[in-house]
Amino acid sequence: MNYLGLLLLTLLHLHAQTGEKLVAAARKQIGVTVSYDPGPFLPGDIVTCTVPQNLPHVMLVSDRKTAGGVPLVIHNSGAGTHEDDMLFRFPLTGHYRLK
Repeated sequence: MNYLGLLLLTLLHLHAQTGEKLVAAARKQIGVTVSYDPGPFLPGDIVTCTVPQNLPHVMLVSDRKTAGGVPLVIHNSGAGTHEDDMLFRFPLTGHYRLK
């Protein structure tokens, strides 16, 4: 696993324990306009969304993409950490980039 992958897994572990704190920290960073165009999403960006039952969720943009060019995201769904094609599956509520 590369350095970015290890960093993202560490952040996801923190998210699993302190998701609200991670989101609060992200909001202090550079806010990027929420878009449904895959172009602005860079590896390491933090993306927030709302999953069913109106729950907040935090995802990290991976350095890998789908065949169509959409970045994969790394997240913890409660069943462990996954890298999935779900960047645009749920309504996005925030897009942040660490300074």
